[in-house]
Amino acid sequence: MRPNEFLVVLFVAVLAVGGCTVNLGDSDTPTAGPPPTTPAPPAAESGPQLAFLQIGDKYDGEAKEVTNQTDTFTPATPVIEVNAGIKGLETGATITGTITAVEVTMKDGTKVMDEEVASTDMEAPGEESTVHFSFSAPTAGWPKGSYKVEIAVEGETIETADVTVQ
Repeated sequence: MRPNEFLVVLFVAVLAVGGCTVNLGDSDTPTAGPPPTTPAPPAAESGPQLAFLQIGDKYDGEAKEVTNQTDTFTPATPVIEVNAGIKGLETGATITGTITAVEVTMKDGTKVMDEEVASTDMEAPGEESTVHFSFSAPTAGWPKGSYKVEIAVEGETIETADVTVQ
């Protein structure tokens, strides 16, 4: 038996065992199957949702926004600023901002992977809140490499963003 014939026999056997009917050509014989359906409407979003995320190295406290947005920093960057707008919160929910070294190289050449650098918790003041996190550089500056900024509500991550120090 040739490989193609074997596949056809196998396909027919699977259909017979599964009780399925297949129409392999133009035929007047109706085929079994579910009746046509209308697609279900999209499920309503529930729980906290990120409205926006701003990352950069300058923050305007009066305007409450990151004014110099970027995802690339230098070792001399004094602070990585993160601003997140979140909706669907419960008042008083814990919002956590975390920066993690995904893969960085220290000045002495040591590689560090998947290590939390800093984390801050704050309480949601209302159902829709804008929260601001400032992550200060380590004393020796930011080691070069890749980092991840994570925003979580009540321990559940709602957004992550990659940043680089070069």
